[in-house]
Amino acid sequence: VTVTMSNIGMMEGAFFVGRTEILAWLNTLLGTSYTKVEQACNGVAYCLLIEKVHPGVISKKKIKMEAKLEHEMIANYKLLQNAFDKKKIDRVLPVDRLIKGRTQDNLEFLQWLKRYYDLHCGTDYVAQAEVQKENLRQTVANEKRKPVRAKRPLSATATAAAATPVVAAVPSTSGKSAIAEQTTKARAQTEKIAALQVTINDLEKERDFYFSKLREIEVACQNLEGGNEAVQAFAESVKSILYKTDSEDFVVPEGAICAEEVQIAA
Repeated sequence: VTVTMSNIGMMEGAFFVGRTEILAWLNTLLGTSYTKVEQACNGVAYCLLIEKVHPGVISKKKIKMEAKLEHEMIANYKLLQNAFDKKKIDRVLPVDRLIKGRTQDNLEFLQWLKRYYDLHCGTDYVAQAEVQKENLRQTVANEKRKPVRAKRPLSATATAAAATPVVAAVPSTSGKSAIAEQTTKARAQTEKIAALQVTINDLEKERDFYFSKLREIEVACQNLEGGNEAVQAFAESVKSILYKTDSEDFVVPEGAICAEEVQIAA
């Protein structure tokens, strides 16, 4: 299968997938529990993602799942590079940056991997998650249907022990107070989380709105290519503003150049 991704610029949608969405996708697909994108810097998640797209291209037994030291991480990236070579994936692995655990670098690589996965496999990860849930429900149901073995008759000692009434422990006043305090704190935290979620949703809507406008401007500039010098100069000046970064820590993704076609062969 040959997948062509054209016009991948800084305004391409793949690079606007937020950390929350990326982590939810990653954990759903791999059954992991990552809470930060930089936790993927050891290369384990990257290897497993490529193995999902191309089963068997990386042996899971060779992946160092608990890689923490640099040489262990590098071993994982070697497996990943070999897989890229086998499948002729035209993408440079920025190992020296990923391995440092910087959020921006690992986020951009995960964004690219999500794009690569979606192009090859679509949104099957959602269906897969549902299948896994259904299998779990089926397993639980089968366990419940198993016949119950007949219980052995209790001995005289066991019968006497069973007949002895058990007095339930009554929580002390201080215990009740602590429980009430914890309940109040939990309720406050829940309300705070709900408020933050509303804020996040509003910010994401605002982000999408401005992204669509910027993308329209980028496409308009691309359509001006081939015009007279004045028009091209204007288009270039607009694009230079679009691609300008203010943060020194922000690194423009490799290959993220307008009108560039990236061939990914699988």
